[in-house]
Amino acid sequence: MRFAFALLAAVALCAAKGDGRDSFFAKALPVWSKDDSHKENCARVFEGEFAWTGECTNRFPVLRLAASYGCRVEVNGVFQGYGPARAPKGVFRVDEWPLTATQKGRNSLKIISLAHNIPTYQWMMQNAFVQCEVLNGDEVLLAGQEMRVSPLSIYVDSKRRYSFQRGWQERYRVGGGDAKSLGCSVVKPATPCRYVSRGVPYPKFTLHGNFRKVSHSGGVSLFDAGMNDAGFIVLDVHAKTTGVVRLTWDEMLSKGFVDTNRLHAASELLVEVSSPGDFTVETLEPYAGRWFETRCSDGIEAEVSLRTYKHPVADAPLRSSRNPKLMKAAVETFAQNAADCLTDCPSRERAGWLCDSFFEGRAEQFLTGSNAVERAFLENFALADGFEAIPEGMVPMCFPADHSRVKNPQRPRNFIPNWAMWFVLHADDYVQRTGDRRMAAMLRPRIDGVERYFRGFLNADGLLENLMGWVFVEWSKANKLTKGVNYPSNMLYAEMLDGIDRLYGRPDLKRQAAALRAAIREKSFDGRYFRDHDLGEEATETCQYYAFFTHTATCESHPELWKTLVDEFGPMRDARKVHPDIAKSNAFIGNFLRFELLYNAGLYEVLRAEAEAYFTKMANATGTLWEHSRPNASCCHGFASYIAVLLEAKQNSLSNKEEIK
Repeated sequence: MRFAFALLAAVALCAAKGDGRDSFFAKALPVWSKDDSHKENCARVFEGEFAWTGECTNRFPVLRLAASYGCRVEVNGVFQGYGPARAPKGVFRVDEWPLTATQKGRNSLKIISLAHNIPTYQWMMQNAFVQCEVLNGDEVLLAGQEMRVSPLSIYVDSKRRYSFQRGWQERYRVGGGDAKSLGCSVVKPATPCRYVSRGVPYPKFTLHGNFRKVSHSGGVSLFDAGMNDAGFIVLDVHAKTTGVVRLTWDEMLSKGFVDTNRLHAASELLVEVSSPGDFTVETLEPYAGRWFETRCSDGIEAEVSLRTYKHPVADAPLRSSRNPKLMKAAVETFAQNAADCLTDCPSRERAGWLCDSFFEGRAEQFLTGSNAVERAFLENFALADGFEAIPEGMVPMCFPADHSRVKNPQRPRNFIPNWAMWFVLHADDYVQRTGDRRMAAMLRPRIDGVERYFRGFLNADGLLENLMGWVFVEWSKANKLTKGVNYPSNMLYAEMLDGIDRLYGRPDLKRQAAALRAAIREKSFDGRYFRDHDLGEEATETCQYYAFFTHTATCESHPELWKTLVDEFGPMRDARKVHPDIAKSNAFIGNFLRFELLYNAGLYEVLRAEAEAYFTKMANATGTLWEHSRPNASCCHGFASYIAVLLEAKQNSLSNKEEIK
């Protein structure tokens, strides 16, 4: 499934005119309900009618849509889509949805948008607006400023966040009256809007219903979706009286029940029923889970289904595989994390994290034959005017996002310096795989800024010391050894310098990288292992993988260590008995560095044996692949989809030298 277009050629970035229109929109203006586009937890419904003759060059009229936050689109009461794709602050991707439920004659259009207007890892925090028009060829049948705007009458302000990383928890009240229409006003952004095409595949939505009812007792029912899945939760309520439906969900059962605290997210939907009747509630935001539990008041029943929201590769025929179960789990893991942006997980965060993206980009190319989502992900960093509340030259750890600010005046918004290094590695890897030199040119100001930023932390030995921010190596003991001179960070820095040289021809940085690696070998290697930092003698398994991944060590330069790693370490090692003095790696990122090293060394059977032993338990439990070795966090994490490449691809299959058109 290869996209014929190249984003940088097909997408023209346009500065908006003073009235909020540009070449993307013939008539539509950015609108919201009057004087509250800044309001927190604000759900609005835009409704309008348009007439259609039944004749159209593209079979159906098309909705052209840009917005600050996600929008659900319905025509004649039928779901049509959700978008648009995310972009940096002040830049908006424009979706074009065919309105397939349109009929000859009069039609009703409804767009529902939930504006969070708080700092999240999922959305840019900016004034809410919707800009849309229905087109029949070149004819505008309806524009947003011609639509009625009202509050979503069934939506209730929960006063509670879904998670630290996401916006507001949803809550509903059905059986009441309709909301009054509000005044519609044109939103005037602080800076002119800029628009780009969507640039990524449109998701295919499938209604996943008929969940298996596992148990029912005293108004409590447990439903099994059969696998971990991502999308919009649909709750069908049948009420003979008033009362409450409380729905909870999670990716795993915890001791036989749904534990919403496992994921550190408020995975709970409360629906108050004000009068008897049949009602359907569909969430405005997507979530993820396998197990769903309903608790209903007497006289009320509820059924659960899910409108899936994920990359269309999830519906493609499964390619031949040595291990179909793991391949399906990898495909699902990728698809649920690539609906509109490369994300970490479809549940707790839905955030476009760096480092995760490095592996997801490779997975996308292997699974789809395209790099559309990866290209848009990197392009977002290039399109941004700048990044607020982090040091000059640094890039956000995840993006597009506005993280909550902290009290430290030196870094009022958190950042991960290591992820800035992975940003450069990702850009280099992407360009090497695709030949897309346009992207290299677009990203150069960002990459030059990152390189300048790190110069300020070099000590007399040429090593990075006392880095600011959240110095992150991986989820293991390795992350407790990051003060002072952290050697995994310096190893990654050397690889970053080489990456800049490959991208832009910087022999000075190539020489610096060589000197840096020599200094690390001299100061970190104790004859058996590479130590993690200069403040102690601790050595972790992950530090050794960083050494080989970044070419600080090779199987020729350190043959005994390499043999020990291959033969005696790995995810199935019992660290209580085998090398108990060396802290074990976790999935992210040590184990994946190990799998990459085995792959590059041609040790395919060793890799397959370890990976199958490691991942099969995940595929069996959730049908997706996890953030950690144990199910104590996300059970669908985008980076893990890369295992499909390592298990199935032939050597050098990631190379794609076709010219980007």
